[in-house]
Amino acid sequence: MNGKACVSRFFLNVLFFLFALMFLSSLCRLVFITNAGLLSGVVGFSEISDILQALFGGMRYDGRIIAPVSLIYGLLYIVFSKYKRTIFLTVFSALCGFIVIFLSVCDYVYYEIYGDTFNSIILGLIYDDREAIFKTGMSGDYNILFRFFIVIFCTSFFTFIFYKIIKKLETVKINGALPAFVIAAFSLYSIALLTASTWDFKGGSLDYLVTPPKNAFLRKAVPGPLRDIFVVYLNYEAIKGGSFENYAQGFTPDKAASIYFGGDFLGKEINLENLMKRSVAEGSPDKIKHIFVIIGESLSEWHFDKEFESVGLTSGLKEIASLPDGKKMPVFIQSAGGTIGTVDVMLTGLYNTDVPISNMIGRLKNFSSSPAIFKKLGYENTFYYFGSPAWRKLDRYTLSQGFDKIYSMADMDSAGRGVWGIYDDKGFDFVLKEALKRADEPTFNMILTTSYHPPYDVPIKDYGVPLKKITELLNKFYPEDKRHKDMNPIIMGHAWYADKALKIFIKEISEKLPDSLIVVTGDHFDRIHPSPVRDLRTRSSVPLIFYGKNIKEAVWTAEAGSHIDIIPTILELTAPKGFEYFSFGSPLLSLNKSIIPDKNRIALGFGTAASGSFIAEDNGNIEYINGGEPDKSDAETAKAALIRKNMGTALSWYIIYKGYNIQGAEK
Repeated sequence: MNGKACVSRFFLNVLFFLFALMFLSSLCRLVFITNAGLLSGVVGFSEISDILQALFGGMRYDGRIIAPVSLIYGLLYIVFSKYKRTIFLTVFSALCGFIVIFLSVCDYVYYEIYGDTFNSIILGLIYDDREAIFKTGMSGDYNILFRFFIVIFCTSFFTFIFYKIIKKLETVKINGALPAFVIAAFSLYSIALLTASTWDFKGGSLDYLVTPPKNAFLRKAVPGPLRDIFVVYLNYEAIKGGSFENYAQGFTPDKAASIYFGGDFLGKEINLENLMKRSVAEGSPDKIKHIFVIIGESLSEWHFDKEFESVGLTSGLKEIASLPDGKKMPVFIQSAGGTIGTVDVMLTGLYNTDVPISNMIGRLKNFSSSPAIFKKLGYENTFYYFGSPAWRKLDRYTLSQGFDKIYSMADMDSAGRGVWGIYDDKGFDFVLKEALKRADEPTFNMILTTSYHPPYDVPIKDYGVPLKKITELLNKFYPEDKRHKDMNPIIMGHAWYADKALKIFIKEISEKLPDSLIVVTGDHFDRIHPSPVRDLRTRSSVPLIFYGKNIKEAVWTAEAGSHIDIIPTILELTAPKGFEYFSFGSPLLSLNKSIIPDKNRIALGFGTAASGSFIAEDNGNIEYINGGEPDKSDAETAKAALIRKNMGTALSWYIIYKGYNIQGAEK
């Protein structure tokens, strides 16, 4: 009798732990869906069936993790004596509850910042400027301290209730063999069912077994932070010790080269450098003396939309692009989802692989497709970063890729400094002074700004930002009940400020150094659009603007491009005819005025491909832009382009780890 009661209490305890943690995780998911989805307008209250589907699918993901953990709980129950058992089980449950609640709150904050649940960008906690991240969190924009207290309070409440119940379970009397058997059988069945997460116990990947909700936000909420953080870890491990096949979808390097570059290289020895070799077609009649490539933090294409003209959101850059010496690319898509990914593309000339390249300093090679190519043309290469040189080891990273010097906020006037770095206008003042010091020698300059970034701490009122007009615009077109909760006049005001700082710098440079070419782009979509529902164009597009010498004579060679095409374009405008270089991209401008833009050329971006009339993403979604009309061949065209992009990414990984030579069908 006592033995049966003891066994029953054991299974009751395990069963209670299992369902308590499942309930807690589901409750956290529901809170996330309510705050980030329902209250933000991303999910409608009418989508109740989709919400229930998300919660049920989430329980299946949670079960895969929580059910095995319940076995550890059961082991602790057996190991410790009756008098110590309650204490250790309570501590263990408190730790598990804390992890669930803490990760859920972190996931919510992460979504506020990046518009996504945990993904590879979270690795920035390892590689980013941690001091700046901490200051951003403590700035008040994300209520970190308050949310930390919420975590502690909720964990304490959960632990208190849990402790009270398991003490009661120890006094439960079980009479008879049948009740004891039913409790044991139900406990084991529940653990097995939740571990398999299917009714038939066959198991398999939940990414295929779980029917996803129709709503895009709810699809992100289904796996939950426990699963997402685990996937990030797996991806990081795959990146560190990844294989070519992981990137190339099972294809061998020779097949990948055949797909990307065109031609039959199967079974042959290949030198990728030779396949990447290009030569300048027309050449510049007059040498451009100074080149400035500006990568604007979070500068987005939607900033140029007509609905924001009343506040002059990008009136500065629009003016620059409309001048005879200016041009703006019709369609330009981002090459990465974060700043460092775009910097990787710009510094190495390779596709973004999410490999932490900057962390490989010491054994990192100077890639032949890097900006070091400009040194062969006699330019001195200088990198300006308005933030910390320690960020992603950018000081050593840039030098490894052919830059002679790097200036950062450590070299600039700290009077105009925020959490993430020097205010843009102060940083541009520094660049101008340094450029004028070297006015007589050819220079290639790459500039990375910081101001349009959380915690948005530039004193924008001092710069004449029309906050009243911006507030009126937001209230008129995006009232608070229909506005993305992260957007406010201060944030939009920072975009206004960044644009005007750019305009002033471009005007001053072109006046004082007239033999200059200036290129402006954004590193990635800023993730903050007033509408909670963003179309594909909004969340994948950044601007590309050329201004200065030779631009008046240049014509577009394509209707769409991405960051991989910027360096080849600059070379086409500055280098002599026949000059050889190496690139995965192609020029977007030519000095041959007889060229007509190639409408069939597809730009390859971050999980996207674009033409002048559509943007497609790797899940098969196609969105038509610029009045483009659907064509029955578009789906196949986009699919082939995205496969080609994947091959380019795979070959970039190969170059990073193995070099340019491929031996036959090597894996």
